[in-house]
Amino acid sequence: MFHSKTRIGLRLKAVLFILGILVALTAYAFIYAFPTQNRYIIDNFKERNLRHLETLSIAIVEPLLNKQYAALYDMLEEQLMNNADWRAINLTTIEDQIIYPLDSNIKPLGSKELLIERDVLFLDEKLARLSLVVDYGSYQSHSQQQQSQLVWTLLGVIVFALIVAYILVNKLVIWPLHRPVSYTHLRAHETRHD
Repeated sequence: MFHSKTRIGLRLKAVLFILGILVALTAYAFIYAFPTQNRYIIDNFKERNLRHLETLSIAIVEPLLNKQYAALYDMLEEQLMNNADWRAINLTTIEDQIIYPLDSNIKPLGSKELLIERDVLFLDEKLARLSLVVDYGSYQSHSQQQQSQLVWTLLGVIVFALIVAYILVNKLVIWPLHRPVSYTHLRAHETRHD
């Protein structure tokens, strides 16, 4: 009777230990890892678009200085068409006069949109200001899907390892403790060691 209660107790403790580890890992993933990765994704997306905007600000210096607005408009329109995440580009003078676009309907930012701004400089003199509205929603959902697959795969591997450890502990520790052992067999074993 004592052995069956002990075995159930040990197994229950092992199962509770495994469940505790799984709950802790899942809580860690959802409370810390996912939000941290989400901030990293947005920061990475913003940094990538800022570098792109810096390159664009250098490219538009010549048409801006020469007042070649048709070439400037074509360049900005092409950038909007080639970048699926870009929603709007605004180019203003240092006096805040709008150069691009001609229709200046300024829409409020959406929930998954960022405003990135960059000065257009020539010989350290500010010529204009580029403002870019980007939508990070699709980039974020794609990255989060990859992260989720990775986390769930890792949790699956950990669960598998814990189940294997549980089975090994049962087979190597718990089950041998419950084998019937006769008193004569124990006494013979003790006399051999004496």
